[in-house]
Amino acid sequence: MQKLILWDIDGTLLYSGGVAGEAMRAAMARAYGRESTEQRHSYAGKTDR
Repeated sequence: MQKLILWDIDGTLLYSGGVAGEAMRAAMARAYGRESTEQRHSYAGKTDR
């Protein structure tokens, strides 16, 4: 049996009310030992360069 994993990285298919972003920020703070100094950017609907 083959498996397929879909990941809505830019939030165009699912909206979690900000839970996913909070989880990502918490994981990054835990991994790097501090909060990010970067502002939040919206990548919804954008493509890679």
